Amino acid sequence: MIKYDYFWIIMKRNKVSQYKLIMDYHISPATILRLKRNQYVSLFTIETLCRALDCNIGDIVTFV
Repeated sequence: MIKYDYFWIIMKRNKVSQYKLIMDYHISPATILRLKRNQYVSLFTIETLCRALDCNIGDIVTFV
């Protein structure tokens, strides 16, 4: 199972809001909901999130 718990921590640390992800990085609200529910998100989206948050995939995604 994939978890995105650290994603929310990194967002707070970098002071990036969900609104900023939607407006500036074109992440859909549905994708943010999928992240909250630990559901599938494409690697393209994860790459976009890593660029937005200036981090690596291992910083936001964990495999349990």
